[in-house]
Amino acid sequence: MEDCNAAILMNPNFARTYKRLFKAHVALGNISEAKEALHKAVSLEQNDPSNKKDTELMETVEHQSQMIEKFGGGDIGMSEDQDFEKAANYCTSILQNCPSSIKFAGLKVKYLLLSNKLSEANEYSQELMRVSFMSKSVDVQVWRGRVLIYNGQEAKGKEFLMDALRNDPENREARLAVRAIKSSASIKTDAGNLFKENKLAEAIAKFDEALALDPLNLTYNATILLNKAIALVKQKKNDDALKALN
Repeated sequence: MEDCNAAILMNPNFARTYKRLFKAHVALGNISEAKEALHKAVSLEQNDPSNKKDTELMETVEHQSQMIEKFGGGDIGMSEDQDFEKAANYCTSILQNCPSSIKFAGLKVKYLLLSNKLSEANEYSQELMRVSFMSKSVDVQVWRGRVLIYNGQEAKGKEFLMDALRNDPENREARLAVRAIKSSASIKTDAGNLFKENKLAEAIAKFDEALALDPLNLTYNATILLNKAIALVKQKKNDDALKALN
């Protein structure tokens, strides 16, 4: 990437440099940058026989990216198109074309988790840690840590999160994950105590607070939703209880 940019400074009208830049951006999953580099290359050398193949690749990657956004984008449950399993599958497809993309690797972990495929997320995040440049990525370290925590390996997961924070103290996802770990047990305990005291409305509010901590921690959230449903049944709000269970 740096070599390409340096070459462009020396000769901004050499099409092949832009083609190399295009391929580098595709590998990294930088969609808009790849499209811009390809457009420049084609405009400089319109008769290059590789233009057709590269344009088809660009169109494929753009389509895959759009499908990931369509099936996985937005807040959970707020879109009729949302299908996290399809989003994960499109991540697998785009990573064949963008094998060095930390962004799409992270999204694959996310959508596997949201598809309730913890085992696959665990295997894939472990696989990422065996790739040298991926293992050095703070984002990948955070995903690995979160998956381990969801998989019941909290101590080991915390180690990954703390390593990530040492490498990047301002990393938002790592800080949120650490905060969620610290809060989840105490909020769950508070909610349980309120439930035992028959303070059902307050207990339900605490359960909702626990659910907001981490939408990806499906095992923890399933337990919270069950407890919330029991509290709602005690309030004779059976329809709301069914919604919680569903």
